[in-house]
Amino acid sequence: METNLDTIGNMNLLELMIPGTHNSGSYDRFNHKDNTLMNKYSLCQDENVFNQLVYGIRFLDLRVAYDVVAGNKSKLWLVHGPVPMKHTLDSVLLQVRRFIDMAPKEVVVIDFHRFEKGFNKDEISQQLIRRHHRKVYSLIAKHLRDYLVPQNMGLHSTLNQLIAKNKRIIIGYSSDHYLTDKTFVFPKTKHLWPNTDDIEEMVEYFNETLCDSYPNQLFSAMVQLTADKFGIIIDRYDGLRAMAQTVNH
Repeated sequence: METNLDTIGNMNLLELMIPGTHNSGSYDRFNHKDNTLMNKYSLCQDENVFNQLVYGIRFLDLRVAYDVVAGNKSKLWLVHGPVPMKHTLDSVLLQVRRFIDMAPKEVVVIDFHRFEKGFNKDEISQQLIRRHHRKVYSLIAKHLRDYLVPQNMGLHSTLNQLIAKNKRIIIGYSSDHYLTDKTFVFPKTKHLWPNTDDIEEMVEYFNETLCDSYPNQLFSAMVQLTADKFGIIIDRYDGLRAMAQTVNH
């Protein structure tokens, strides 16, 4: 963003298209030995979150679970659906903080798009769900509060205004109704998701939806194919990496 502020500095995020990653917390370095069926269909990124930001990503899509893992005090983990990752939410937020500290003229959107295990009302009480969400919010505040954009600044503040006030992280939160303090959270980003394994259907979906109006709400184009369950079992697609290559080329 910094190198383009002469052009985009007086625009707000609702007026911009910014690069993002899908399932940003589902990452690990590619290793042929570990290229199991599970990894082929759960890992979405090769780079950690800090590296994603260094390479130019400014929108992060996070999915979180609350789980007890033996030998680890952390209970908040990044996941891809039911599949747990090796990374705690604490470690990912620290990566974001490290980047923001180093890049004083960059703005980042973090979308807490989905909450999985430990947040499901069919499994635990509403009271426990609220408690788990408070823990998420407390962790966000612990690491990022200095940089969080408050709701009263809104999404209509320009990049220059956000940078001038050093409020450069926008939090989207999918279950904000569980939070009593919403000072620093915005509604979750609307994901345009074609939910198909057919590239022609995907293109048709975006032709129909991408230019629709979403006033006062951030939205993202999830331009990736989605594997169906049977296709995963028989490894029809050769993994998410191969599916991404199909879309990119």
